[in-house]
Amino acid sequence: MNSLFKKRKKVNTVLEISENYIKMAQRVMLGKEKVINKIRVEKIKGLNIKEIISFIRDWAKEGKINSKGLVISIPSGRVITKNLKLPSIDLVEINSMMELQVGKLTPFTKNEIIFDYKVIETNVEGYSHVVVAIVQKDIIERYFSIIEGAGLQLEKINLSSVGMIEWYNLTVGQDKKEEPYVLIDIDYDKSDFAIILGDIPIFSRTVSLGGGKGSEDIIQWQDKFVSKLKNIINSYHNEIVDKELSGIVIGGAENFIARLDKNYLAKTSGLDVDILMPVKEIFITDECLGEYRNDLDKNKGSIPSILGLAMSFGVEQFNFISQEKKEEKAVKDRGKDLYFLGIYLVFMVLTISSIILGGMYIGDRYTQRLQREISSIHNKADEVSSMLRKIKIIKERKQIKNYSLDIIYQVYQAIPPEIFLVSVSLVGEDSLAIRGTANMMAEVFKFVGKLEGSGYFENVKTKYATKHKIGNKELTDFEISCPLTQKNDIY
Repeated sequence: MNSLFKKRKKVNTVLEISENYIKMAQRVMLGKEKVINKIRVEKIKGLNIKEIISFIRDWAKEGKINSKGLVISIPSGRVITKNLKLPSIDLVEINSMMELQVGKLTPFTKNEIIFDYKVIETNVEGYSHVVVAIVQKDIIERYFSIIEGAGLQLEKINLSSVGMIEWYNLTVGQDKKEEPYVLIDIDYDKSDFAIILGDIPIFSRTVSLGGGKGSEDIIQWQDKFVSKLKNIINSYHNEIVDKELSGIVIGGAENFIARLDKNYLAKTSGLDVDILMPVKEIFITDECLGEYRNDLDKNKGSIPSILGLAMSFGVEQFNFISQEKKEEKAVKDRGKDLYFLGIYLVFMVLTISSIILGGMYIGDRYTQRLQREISSIHNKADEVSSMLRKIKIIKERKQIKNYSLDIIYQVYQAIPPEIFLVSVSLVGEDSLAIRGTANMMAEVFKFVGKLEGSGYFENVKTKYATKHKIGNKELTDFEISCPLTQKNDIY
């Protein structure tokens, strides 16, 4: 279809939305070169979601944001990163292990998070070092609400720390570090610390010490900074003991990091320190660079991470768009293609009919051709409807997926320590039979009460309770019938 219409200009846009700032970096292709042509940083502290949507809508009109190249950068402080050592080097097995393990890594349930992971390295013993990044689903859904409210679609959602890595690699070129190092982004209101191995952030922390608080004596600020840095490094070594750090790289708000004394930071931290200016080695248009320099005095926001994500668009990275959203987007894109195909076909019918038939029989022939084309379009529309039905079925099956686990979990939560379960079995389609042994009859009734109160079962009854002795100890064998409640019927 793209060949039938004018090709869109290749524009990639990165947005980062935090509590205090909204930032944008836009990259275009000039010939074969990737070039930053727009940088925007604005304070949004105190704005509500409708005002933020309006802000982005205005930017979209001004900057001609293309949804097919739109990326959201998630601030590191909103992401949990964990390092795992898994007993496999097979990617299919690792994926299955991650599906089982990820729910145990946060206080949230699996349905409340979205995650992505990368394999850092494997060893000859058959183990893999995996880093997983986890984000609350509510955060992702808020981004979608904002972007879709502004009339746009998201292509990717990535980590700001990944943007920092890409920016660092572009800035230093072939001189990038091979060993683990600390990459720090100093923003107006916070500083993000990430420890990087193999171009992947394997450990991250965010502290509320930013360049906006640097109006105090710079030495005092640096002492506070190094103190927090040492605490973070200690936490890193507690989690990953065999990876020594090779140095520190600092980027961030240019008008603040230019004041830092890298020799003093190196001396007090005990590690080599590099301080890199945000746009020094980045391809950027003269107009954009001039605007950036003019706003430098009033702008204390950090831009390296959004520059890195904009310049590296298309590189394989983390992505936090759920499978459900990907399927939904695929259907919408398919629908748009069919819509334009329909317009094109109708246009072709009109043109060809006019040329061939001229003024003769135009009404009859045109109607016949148009009906055939409309019938063809209807077939395509039926195909889209079929895809929507399949997605609906997939969603229903996803709801079903963890239902049995939820039931077993509720039973497990209700078991008193004095009860030993012998079996839990499904009777028919809507009831559980639970058999076990208790120290006292009262514990059986207590167990029944907890099951009844879970909300998953109703009319829980004890089918039998038989006492017997083992030595001098009296035990009670029992069986409990637990019909499932109608409100949990997912159909």
